[in-house]
Amino acid sequence: GEGFNKYVQEAVRVLGQAVTQNRQRKDADKVEVKSATDNAISAFAKMCRHKGKIMDLSRMLPVWLYWLPIQEDVSEAEAIYSMLCSLVEASNQHILGPNMRHLPQIVKVMVSAIGTEFASSEVSMRMGKILTQIHGKMPKDMLTQLQQNLPEPVKQKMQKIIHQLS
Repeated sequence: GEGFNKYVQEAVRVLGQAVTQNRQRKDADKVEVKSATDNAISAFAKMCRHKGKIMDLSRMLPVWLYWLPIQEDVSEAEAIYSMLCSLVEASNQHILGPNMRHLPQIVKVMVSAIGTEFASSEVSMRMGKILTQIHGKMPKDMLTQLQQNLPEPVKQKMQKIIHQLS
């Protein structure tokens, strides 16, 4: 509720620190550390979704996007990837960035999640449709630039996904 509003900025700062510090730990690859990090990422996302009116989403959503993909916590992944789909489907300028700057990261995240335990069949289908729309609607020069910014395995998996859905 509104009683929490005075704590939002501090909570977001602490969650951001938790993600950053956990990713820098020597034992960052341990299941419990990855899970705790995923939980902090999820809590951050929920703050953006529910308290976005009192947050600077132009700064917060890109930070959140670049923390993805989720690495361990399957139960948090569904809500996170569903939120990502909703933001992209709504052409949210904070998530897409100026001149679609964040599109390579969005593609990487979606491609990494599709067909894994981290994305239900419903969310995987939404992501697949988004990737197909990106591929079909984007001007050729932008698409070429996007593909140049993707690692080879991501490009290959994206092509396979688009081919399957075409």
